[in-house]
Amino acid sequence: MKISGKKLLISLVTVIVASIISYKFPLENYIALIPVSSFYAYSNWNWYPYWRIAFINSFIWLLSAIGYVLGYELAFCFMILSSIPFVIFHYLSLGQVVKYGVKINIAPFLFFEGKYSDMHLDLGQVVAVLTIIASIVEVVKRRHALKVT
Repeated sequence: MKISGKKLLISLVTVIVASIISYKFPLENYIALIPVSSFYAYSNWNWYPYWRIAFINSFIWLLSAIGYVLGYELAFCFMILSSIPFVIFHYLSLGQVVKYGVKINIAPFLFFEGKYSDMHLDLGQVVAVLTIIASIVEVVKRRHALKVT
């Protein structure tokens, strides 16, 4: 699979535009089971903007990972370029939560949150590892294709 500049540019612009829009758009009001008070969403409890960007990029990453498995070339570019902001903003949102006194401990592929150490799958680590694995697979494929020709 050859990654062209055009594919990278399309992926990059899409991820950037989606991230900017999600930063301002209150996604939590539309997908949360319990309505989010505007007090929390727009006060000093400001992990929501980071969470929004992480959420939209996780969605892009998931769709692109499915596309990658199905063999769509453009999906690999989206997978790489959406994983970076997802991981960054996922941990920024956790960092904001820690600022407000919530205890978070990170372990391999898990994080424990709160007074009772509620266990959560750490998607930041999962996405990073799966993206690295896909990248290694692509490098091996290219090397193999070069040797065959």
